[in-house]
Amino acid sequence: MSWKTKLILTILAIIITLHLINLYAIPQKQEVLLKVIVTALDSWHYDPPELDNDFSRKVFDLYLKRMDYAKRFFIQEDINALNKYATIIDNQIRTNKFDFYNEANQLFDKRLKETEDIMMAALDAPFDYGRTDSLENDYDLITFPASLEEKTKILQQWAQYQVETRYIDLVSIANADSTNQDSIAYLQDGAPVDSLEVKARESIQKRMRNYFRRLREQSEEQRIALFINSILNVYDPHTTYMPPLEKEDFDIDMTGQYEGIGASLMEEDGYISVSNLIPGSPAARGGELEVGDKFLKVAQGDGEAVDLIDMPLRQAVKLIRGKRDTVVRLTVRKADKSVKEISITRGKVVMEETYARSAVIRHDGKTYGYVQLPKFYRDFTNPNNRNATDDVRAALEKLPKVDGLVLDLRNNSGGALPDAVDIAGLFISSGPIVQVRSSSDKREIDYDTDPAVYYDGPLVVLVNKLSASASEILAAALQDYDRAVIAGSEQTFGKGTVQTFVDLDRMVNARLDPIKPLGSLKFTYQKYYRANGNSTQFKGVESDILLPDSYGHIDIGEKKLDNPLPWDTIEPAEFTTYSITDKLLKRLAKKSSKRVQKNASMQSIKERVKRLKELQKVTRQPLNLPILIKDYTADRQDVDHVRDLLKKDVFSDVTLIDYAPLPADSTAIARHQERTDTWLKNLKKDIFVQEATNILQDMN
Repeated sequence: MSWKTKLILTILAIIITLHLINLYAIPQKQEVLLKVIVTALDSWHYDPPELDNDFSRKVFDLYLKRMDYAKRFFIQEDINALNKYATIIDNQIRTNKFDFYNEANQLFDKRLKETEDIMMAALDAPFDYGRTDSLENDYDLITFPASLEEKTKILQQWAQYQVETRYIDLVSIANADSTNQDSIAYLQDGAPVDSLEVKARESIQKRMRNYFRRLREQSEEQRIALFINSILNVYDPHTTYMPPLEKEDFDIDMTGQYEGIGASLMEEDGYISVSNLIPGSPAARGGELEVGDKFLKVAQGDGEAVDLIDMPLRQAVKLIRGKRDTVVRLTVRKADKSVKEISITRGKVVMEETYARSAVIRHDGKTYGYVQLPKFYRDFTNPNNRNATDDVRAALEKLPKVDGLVLDLRNNSGGALPDAVDIAGLFISSGPIVQVRSSSDKREIDYDTDPAVYYDGPLVVLVNKLSASASEILAAALQDYDRAVIAGSEQTFGKGTVQTFVDLDRMVNARLDPIKPLGSLKFTYQKYYRANGNSTQFKGVESDILLPDSYGHIDIGEKKLDNPLPWDTIEPAEFTTYSITDKLLKRLAKKSSKRVQKNASMQSIKERVKRLKELQKVTRQPLNLPILIKDYTADRQDVDHVRDLLKKDVFSDVTLIDYAPLPADSTAIARHQERTDTWLKNLKKDIFVQEATNILQDMN
């Protein structure tokens, strides 16, 4: 059955179903949304789950987790009352009933006022900062309080911990802004500095007032979206419902017209954190903001800072995004617990920095080519504009005679699939690159049909955890063909699925115009497979040679998301491999491992990641302020040492080639040169590129 026929039949089914809900009256918007979405997904989703008791339990758990992730509102009595719905939500979906949703929200509203009163009362006076108990901060390890008394005790502990961490942040920020002679001691005679203790409590009071106000002011549209997405994310993490305003924000981001800092953000456990930096954006160019940084505060220019903790993502984005050439000040907590204020001048993405760049590196008497591809770019509306394939091809054609080539796909989150296929074809004569399977089991194969090979020498592809989607297709193809050595993190991101959007207003007839707009549905409808038949989903691409992972302490990747689609295999395509053997890979990996063990910078990264992982295992935090401060300062001791090691040059000679200049006015040329100089400076210090060239030397 064709996709067009499937679409027509699904729309007919939806119209008939909605007509039967109520023959004469206009149904409620939430009823229409749920019926339209579930009916559509049953036909269109790549692998729709059975709506059964297991599905129901997953929705139940996910919705309660998202309503009350830290278990600050509900008590066990509430969960017991809601448990009657745990295995019948599937039935309610079929019959378009919202009993679970309604009762859960009624209970939440009851507990919201109660929780606010307890928190604000706890913050009225100083705490006992010498107490010896502790607070569990891993929300997966705690249970809902057994009683109101237990809830009150936990909330009072949580309020104290918030004040103590804010106090440490205030001292850290004050010391960062002062000289060593003027630095403030964390404690005076074993007690907090009075003025800063009061400021810390007032700060948390203000944050809590705003937090509870935002919860009270949640619209019905926001609440129903949370519930519907708890249903959809049981299908898979990339199938989501977007209310009209959220879809509008998504469209702004997808146009590439970024008027902000250029960072992708995510909301997790009350914090807004950085999930990705957009190549060429102000945040990426500044070099201070990093993936994993958690936002504490935001300020506009010289204005007063606003707390971001517990702020909904949409509202936080509004404060961070702003007009071009304005300054935003972000206070962030780094992975090592240090607090840093970062100033970023907002602007548009500099597209030149998203384009492929290339250089010639001379190292240990050898000459190597280097091509960095930040993303797979292509303007489908204008074929005359630049695209990734043409730029990489041009770079390869301009290379002098080299002893090997490094293709850098680190932090490349993907983009245009045709370019992943075509760029792989630059390194092989012809053959299948990627297989795509739809929900109907129909398999399509994208081939390289150009027999020309633009580089046939030794090739190393650098990847990391943030290499995703099209990056994984390219790396997987070169690995399947035994054409390149993949070096980097244990595996890439693992996103091997394809999504598309449907405007839900188009799915219903004119009778329902009064309840429009309905929003949009993003759903997974296809899956990628390698030429060898293995999926890139979940497992990603596993590196042939493991290098220390700078993001090793961050839980990131497809496998960390709720309900990811599984890894599986299909029939392999027919292709002819090249010359890299398992024996050679083992020899290269052994030599690389020995070098990494002797490299002080590589070892410092490994030690830092190991230390950060150990810190993450300590989930109970002391409420004794002197002990908390001692732990904090001990965690920071190795930070400066690691940063100093990574500032050293590892290459003596790096020459930029094939980089298109900006329009010829003096300001543009100056900025272009400044960005080019910064890129070359960073490349000269890149120990991972250095090790890639060492691997190339071993291949020779």
